[in-house]
Amino acid sequence: METPPDRARTSPVYELGEAAQLTGVDPRTIASWFGSGSPSGAPPLLGDGGENGNGRQISFLDLVELDLAGMLMRNGLSDDRIRGIRAYADARLDARYPFARVEMGTICRHADGGERDAAHDGTPPLTPELAREIEANARSRFGYTDAWAGFFFPLGRGALLNCDPLVRGGRLTLRDRSLTAELIAEMLDGGQTVAQIVWDYDLAPAEVEAVIEFYADR
Repeated sequence: METPPDRARTSPVYELGEAAQLTGVDPRTIASWFGSGSPSGAPPLLGDGGENGNGRQISFLDLVELDLAGMLMRNGLSDDRIRGIRAYADARLDARYPFARVEMGTICRHADGGERDAAHDGTPPLTPELAREIEANARSRFGYTDAWAGFFFPLGRGALLNCDPLVRGGRLTLRDRSLTAELIAEMLDGGQTVAQIVWDYDLAPAEVEAVIEFYADR
């Protein structure tokens, strides 16, 4: 099985609350997906059920997989359907973290295939339109290096914030800088103005405003 080329993307670093804030997936859903699995005893939907299965921390590539799974969930797919798509991707790619591979665009377009008529769980099939929507959404939120996701853009590629596993341990930072969004938010909460932060850290006002936008949405 192919594995990513560096530990920065596979080491557990994100607490569940942080992962929820970055992806918009409910913390209880995250705990279920990385924890005990379904009530029927199925394995966890995401992760390997080991260190990441105790509901404590997940890795950068887990975060990417979580975000894509969240897209599928928001489009009406059940846990079982998401599990099936991930299993299909795993079989096709033979790679750990299949949802974090650049090939997921192709996988999404073909994942359901002949299985559409066999779905009886009441969720919509992964239609070509839905597959294209998921692919476009994923490409707007993930950046790829060496075929694996290497950047995560929670507000989209055009935004000024991103998570880079090689910068600040994957914390959300201003793009091309090592200044974390959390630090800027703490300064704002402490009473500093946008103008003061812009002056002190030689930032553009839009960079501070991007942090405000991120936390306002959450």
